[in-house]
Amino acid sequence: MDDEEPLIRLVDEGRLGQSSESRGRERLLQHLAEEGASLVGTLLDLAERESVVTVRTSAGRAHHGVVAVVAGDFFVIRSDTGQRTYLRTEVVTTVRPHRRERHQPASGDRTPPLDLFLGEALARAASGRPRVVVVTLGSDVVAGDLLATGTDVVTVRLDGDARSLCYVAVNGIAEVTFERS
Repeated sequence: MDDEEPLIRLVDEGRLGQSSESRGRERLLQHLAEEGASLVGTLLDLAERESVVTVRTSAGRAHHGVVAVVAGDFFVIRSDTGQRTYLRTEVVTTVRPHRRERHQPASGDRTPPLDLFLGEALARAASGRPRVVVVTLGSDVVAGDLLATGTDVVTVRLDGDARSLCYVAVNGIAEVTFERS
């Protein structure tokens, strides 16, 4: 028995050393992931978890819901009422996950799985003539029916007058909310 005891101690010490090395590697990998974090990667992580978030934009607006889609230059927030808001990624100032959920520091560094840009997404939606609220980078608000999307311009028939149109530069759009019908 005395001969086995040193062998058992040696095996136990080896296990402890491996466990310590493994934890050290995990900490290093987590640190590297945090250093390489991107907003898009973080949004993808939140979407996969179906986390409820509040997103604030440089236009001073706030949107509350779940990140439903992450694409080329925008993402979609779906509210609890089903309303969808397309937000240009570059206008986001903060993303706050619901405080009742547990979250780690940002660590996602991935590209969006959907190779689609805001102008293309609006062009696909225009055929249904949905009611939208468009907010520009300059905080102008344009509400009405989305009639058409061209190469770099969106046409909206304004609320209240079927003959009044507004042309909005796609590159000037901060967000588009699709009203529920």
